[in-house]
Amino acid sequence: ANSEIKTEKRVKILIDEIKSIHYEKLYNRKDELRTTVTDFLGKFSENNIFKFKKQIAGETELLAFAEMLVDFVEERKIECIEKEVNERFSLIVSTIGTETGNLLAESGKIQSLVTKINNDFIAKRRENSRK
Repeated sequence: ANSEIKTEKRVKILIDEIKSIHYEKLYNRKDELRTTVTDFLGKFSENNIFKFKKQIAGETELLAFAEMLVDFVEERKIECIEKEVNERFSLIVSTIGTETGNLLAESGKIQSLVTKINNDFIAKRRENSRK
């Protein structure tokens, strides 16, 4: 009976030690995750293209961010965003090209108008100098 009590106490001590080790490892892993996430988010501005939050408040937000990041990688969202940015850039370049072409096409008219304005100024000066 005495040895059973000792065995039971040792089992309880072992269970407590296992729980302690488990929670310590869990805490350390969460701490590592928080550090990694903070370092990662430090590389982004407040209004980053990925819409990542800059600050993660609590444990729930931390785990949600980690899950979202896994989904982000698995769904290849970086490639989608890169494609979207490239398409926007291409549209901007195309629009600038078109507008530049339009300006160049109208440059003759613009130059003619500037010449008329200058000639009008010259004529007005002559007129005023005769008075």
